[in-house]
Amino acid sequence: MPQFEKESELSLAAVTQVDGVLSEVKEGQIGEIVEKGDGIVTAMDLRIESAITDLLKDSKYPIVAEESFQQVHHGKLPPPPFWCVDPLDGTANYVNGIPLYAISVGFVGDGFATGAVYLPAQEEIFFCHRDQSFLN
Repeated sequence: MPQFEKESELSLAAVTQVDGVLSEVKEGQIGEIVEKGDGIVTAMDLRIESAITDLLKDSKYPIVAEESFQQVHHGKLPPPPFWCVDPLDGTANYVNGIPLYAISVGFVGDGFATGAVYLPAQEEIFFCHRDQSFLN
């Protein structure tokens, strides 16, 4: 198997197989909203991040996730390779009922990246692997 092939496939699986949480996202369940620094975080951000990190935890690579970054990594990126997770990119849109938000999982290597971005409201998945990109 080519280097990081498994991680590429796992990034795609992680954005779409988040144990029922995605159906709640599609239904617009917001949960508690907390202000953080320059934005907001919802209970849904935390639930999606937890589900994705649980899926990735058996990987031997560190996970840099938006909502837990300061707590886990103290504001410093680990050296590549590592996972990069944005559980609900566009939280303000999500909270306001604007259907432009995404779930993003990337794998950052030394000089390359692979990953997937899922827009639940549009049911679109953007995926990049090696030197190619795909939609659905």
